Amino acid sequence: MGTCRRCGCTYESGYNGYCSKKCYEEDHTKTCKICGKTYVQDNTTYLIGTNYKQAGCCSEKCYRESRLRYEKPRAEKTLEKWEKGLEKSQKKYRVKIDKLKEAIRSNDPEAMLVARKGSEFKRACGCMFTIVRGAFFLAFLFFFAVGLVNVAKFVRDNGNRSGTNNITVEATSETGVPTPQEEKQDDIKPYVTPDSAVTTQNVSNSASVPVE
Repeated sequence: MGTCRRCGCTYESGYNGYCSKKCYEEDHTKTCKICGKTYVQDNTTYLIGTNYKQAGCCSEKCYRESRLRYEKPRAEKTLEKWEKGLEKSQKKYRVKIDKLKEAIRSNDPEAMLVARKGSEFKRACGCMFTIVRGAFFLAFLFFFAVGLVNVAKFVRDNGNRSGTNNITVEATSETGVPTPQEEKQDDIKPYVTPDSAVTTQNVSNSASVPVE
């Protein structure tokens, strides 16, 4: 017996949790967001994966149209952004090209060097940046190597320590010297209740009395 998810009536042999196929289709009827047509969203929709019914469309054609409406504005916006970046880059290189052409026509080696690599101050700053970047990279490699060495030492020390403890336990058991666990067990005395103490005393007294 079951209860229908739509009408609430009870049934013996239903249809995917509903009393009939009609109730199932009425509960799973959707409206296409592109053309407005109604369609039934069956269980296979969720097993296949992302498809047009999951996306709220009645057919592959409407699903493609919905994707086109979503992707086309974003693609156009990205294209506009890239075109602006290309235009700025072209202007930047156009100025450099004109400057280098002028230096070549002047036959001045210093002007050619400035046109290719910038002024003396700019070249000095570039050299300093390269040196600082190299120093940071070397420092990173050094600290990384030191960390690896420390980790290797830690692992080695722990391995030696555990091996020494195992050897000590084996030597103690072979020589007969009590281990710390055995000493602790020897220190534990059995608890004697008052009744057992009296019984033991009576038994000892009766044993000491001579029998006539």
